[in-house]
Amino acid sequence: MKKNSITSNIILIGMMGSGKTTVGQLLSSYLNFTFIDTDRLIENQQGMSVDDIFNQKGESYFRKLERNIITDLPKTHAVISTGGGLPIYNDNSSKLNRLGITLYLEANEQSILKRIPIQSGRPLFSSKKGDISNLISNRKEVYNKAKYIINTNDKSPDKVMNSILKILFG
Repeated sequence: MKKNSITSNIILIGMMGSGKTTVGQLLSSYLNFTFIDTDRLIENQQGMSVDDIFNQKGESYFRKLERNIITDLPKTHAVISTGGGLPIYNDNSSKLNRLGITLYLEANEQSILKRIPIQSGRPLFSSKKGDISNLISNRKEVYNKAKYIINTNDKSPDKVMNSILKILFG
């Protein structure tokens, strides 16, 4: 399969720090697809950071924004990096699976802690301080509904992208 033979969206899900944004940007550039980060899209629409949305309007408000953003996403030719919690709520996982090829970028607690500083402005990270493993285990069942799972522990973004390309194109 040639790199221009794929038209489906490629949707990256997983925990914060799993590499969704970094790998997504590399992949979109390689495939000449549009890159979309759902958290950045929400921030642009709301005119405030995800952290500010959580603090001022609450998590349930943010989860509604995530649910609504899915309907605004393109149907083809995009690499979409979702917020870590987006697939978890409102049956979003099923919606994402219908929207494109879903890949769970799996990362363990040690990898996440290496990649993200504690004071990162990520609302659920600062409240968990090193106990990311609970969040991972609570989300894993939904993340595992992705079409493919790619372990990102101790792998460079280029290696992760190459693993994705191998899955997509053989």
